[in-house]
Amino acid sequence: MQLSPDSQAILLLTMRFSAAGRGKSWAPLTPLEYGRFALWLQSEGWLPRDLLSRPKKVLQDWPDPTGKVPIERLEFLLDRGVAMGVALEKWDGVGIWVLTRADAAYPRRLKSKLGTSSPAVLLGVGEPRLLSTRGVAIVGSRGLGAQESAFTESVARVVAGCGFSVISGGAKGADEIAMTSALGAQGTVVGVLAAGLMREATAKRWRQGLRSGSLCLVSTFYPEAPFQVGNAMARNKYVYALAEAGVVVRSDRGRGGTWSGATEALKKGIAPVFVNPEPRDEGCAALVELGARPFLTPEGEPLDPAWLERRLSAVGMDGIPADSSSQVSEDARTTSAVPTDAEDPYQEFVQCVIAWIAEAGPLHRNEIIERSPGIPKGRIKRWLDQAVAEGGLHRPTRLAVYERRESGPTQVELF
Repeated sequence: MQLSPDSQAILLLTMRFSAAGRGKSWAPLTPLEYGRFALWLQSEGWLPRDLLSRPKKVLQDWPDPTGKVPIERLEFLLDRGVAMGVALEKWDGVGIWVLTRADAAYPRRLKSKLGTSSPAVLLGVGEPRLLSTRGVAIVGSRGLGAQESAFTESVARVVAGCGFSVISGGAKGADEIAMTSALGAQGTVVGVLAAGLMREATAKRWRQGLRSGSLCLVSTFYPEAPFQVGNAMARNKYVYALAEAGVVVRSDRGRGGTWSGATEALKKGIAPVFVNPEPRDEGCAALVELGARPFLTPEGEPLDPAWLERRLSAVGMDGIPADSSSQVSEDARTTSAVPTDAEDPYQEFVQCVIAWIAEAGPLHRNEIIERSPGIPKGRIKRWLDQAVAEGGLHRPTRLAVYERRESGPTQVELF
């Protein structure tokens, strides 16, 4: 496995190469710690590779603003070249590859949505290109009833049949059903694992998908690390960040990984969240109160792939085309921008937002900002507040989600 000097430095700073040992040692940098450190490197004109050739010169001015990343910690992490070489050889033996934020193939959607909190390193098996394809996250609790299992399989097959990847967490229950159903429908799948990448890389259930190039399993953690609740909670945002929308099959209210992942996606605007319209629990209903929408399909009508693609383009949070086939979403952002030379820019803006909502359904403020590249963010926020105060728009929750004020209830459509 050949890594660039930049990727080697990032890997040394952020990844474990063996199980946590005893005695004194420094933990690798967290995504947030590395993100802050990387910004400082950039501001000083350094590249990660410079840490390998002249570490003392690069680090001598590091201010350690939080007091948690002293120079001693950085030097310890960088001095693990032998351990890294042994680990890379072992990982390569089972087909594990490495992507860092310095690599061109690193999914831009993660950087766009998560910023400095995006994972510094991705370890994976299978087809890495799938990380940059357009997809829908399907997640849920482990224990599903018959309706929920059937719903999961149905949604996964529809998404796969429309040409989008199914993205999930690889856990038992909803995750595994969604992934295997999509593969069975000749679709593509991305599994974001919280643990066990080394084991899953050789698991029989994934063998055909990996061989055919229709499956990518990825993780941000040491491939042989045991399952930890904290790691599972941390990976949830990556599932949503890689997707253009998420569908929750079942969730416990107020607890568990499915709940925490969905609420984080809603609060931070990572991706629009939809829920099973016939839940057997209170979790999905509670998520609707927080801004999620029921996943409803036209009754008795098959889904049209072109229609689903238009709806996904409308709710896409990052506006970054994954490849040339998705260029239409970027074109839509350009042509739908608010005219900056209008006689009354505020009224033009409000009318544009109302039109977007009529087409796509309720929109998060970040989506509106993405569609209005010529207008400062602060002005957009003031105009949205003014439109709500005047009654042109409605903000149903404390979240920054806006919908058109209607005289009566309307049925929410898929996406």
